Amino acid sequence: MFASFARQTLKGKKPEPPVNIPQSLRDLIYACLATTPSQRPQFPEIVSRLVGVIEDCKQLEYKEVIHRTLNGDAEGAVRKLTQLTRINATTAIY
Repeated sequence: MFASFARQTLKGKKPEPPVNIPQSLRDLIYACLATTPSQRPQFPEIVSRLVGVIEDCKQLEYKEVIHRTLNGDAEGAVRKLTQLTRINATTAIY
């Protein structure tokens, strides 16, 4: 995948980000690939936007828990919720 990305970039093409990522990450990728360097975000902005991407990912994960619950997969919902709780506890340590 990286080789394909590199080839496209070297040819001046902007590769398409994966379809299964949050829109906020897609927007950040496009901003970083701006043709004019002055239009690309500076590192502090990238970091700030990545915090938003993380929050968006968390929302998507919790939506999966709700979806599993509504579709009768309580066991899967509990597994996912346990995983998310573990991730949030680990993140809080840092």
